[in-house]
Amino acid sequence: MGKDYPDHRKEILDVFPEATFVAYEPMDQYIQHIVPRLSQSDLFLMPYIDIPHRWGGKSGFGLKRVMLMGIPIIASNMEHHRELITPEQTGFLASNHQEWYHAMEKLVLSHALRQHIAINARKHMETAYNEEAVLRRFIDAIKAHIPIF
Repeated sequence: MGKDYPDHRKEILDVFPEATFVAYEPMDQYIQHIVPRLSQSDLFLMPYIDIPHRWGGKSGFGLKRVMLMGIPIIASNMEHHRELITPEQTGFLASNHQEWYHAMEKLVLSHALRQHIAINARKHMETAYNEEAVLRRFIDAIKAHIPIF
C-alpha cells in the first residue's frame, strides 16, 4: 500500500478476508515493524497497477526484499518483475485472474513447491544481487558509456 494512493483494502478484503496489508513505513520502522510480520508469511502477493511514470523502482526493491526473505511470491507480470522472477523457479508471474488463481492454488496446495520457490528465490538474490555482482554491473555500465575506464 503506497502512502499517497487510494485505499483499496475493502475491495481486496471482500475477496481475500484473511489478507494482511503492508503499509508504507520509513526503512527503520519497516525493519522494526514489517519485516517480522513478513517473515511469518507463507505466500506474498504483489499486484502492481501499471500507472504511467510510476514504473516499478519501489516494486522491484520490495520484490527483492521478499525474495531474500525466502517467501514464495506471485507478482504482476511486468517487465521489472520478469527481470527478477523465473516462473515456477523463483516465483510466479500473473497477468489475469486465471493466472493469479492458478499460481495461488499451486502454492497453497504444495508445501514442497513453496519450499522450492523460497530456496531458489533466496539463492537468486544472494548470487545475482550481492555486493560483488552489483558492483560488477555498475563498473560494466560505466565502462560501456565512458571509454576512458
